[in-house]
Amino acid sequence: MQLRKLGRLYKEAIEQEDYEAVDIIISRQFWSLKKVQKAFEKLIGTEDRPKRINPNPFDTPTYYLMKPSEQANVEGKFMYEVLMGEHRIEGGAR
Repeated sequence: MQLRKLGRLYKEAIEQEDYEAVDIIISRQFWSLKKVQKAFEKLIGTEDRPKRINPNPFDTPTYYLMKPSEQANVEGKFMYEVLMGEHRIEGGAR
């Protein structure tokens, strides 16, 4: 499935408050795309060379040091921004 279609489905699901579809269908399709995985790794870095993604100097600086709930927040924000067209993925439709 393409990002453009996932973006349309995501927006429709949000409007209809169908969060089960977002969790079960859309997020799985989204994270299964190789270009999404590569773009996310580019954002967070690797375990050997993590990037500081948290601008708060008094909080957990990198994805790999975050608690699972904090990691889920980073992942959710990334997915939202990509599917709503706020963040472009190179080589993708968005």
